[in-house]
Amino acid sequence: MLKPEPTVLELSEIRAYGYSTYAIVSWQTSIDAGSRVEFGESKELGSVKAKSESVKNHSIVLDGLKPDTLYYYRVVSSTRSARKESSILSFKTKRVGEVVE
Repeated sequence: MLKPEPTVLELSEIRAYGYSTYAIVSWQTSIDAGSRVEFGESKELGSVKAKSESVKNHSIVLDGLKPDTLYYYRVVSSTRSARKESSILSFKTKRVGEVVE
């Protein structure tokens, strides 16, 4: 007999690494889930990047960003029976030519 899918979905290790024209947003979930990042230059967000594959370690590249700009984002993960989203967070892209440490 198959066990039912766990429904306790938790987010952790949410991070964003901003470069001059792109950013990498990564996070972990307690169970396999889809990946979605809502982002924009204001807290209203407005843009979305998503992956449908179900994983525990998530990473999405946000490209086409403006250099030296503050962006807001929220990560969202979901399964057939659960959905979890983070609060609205932020990162800033680097100036063109700025060294990334």
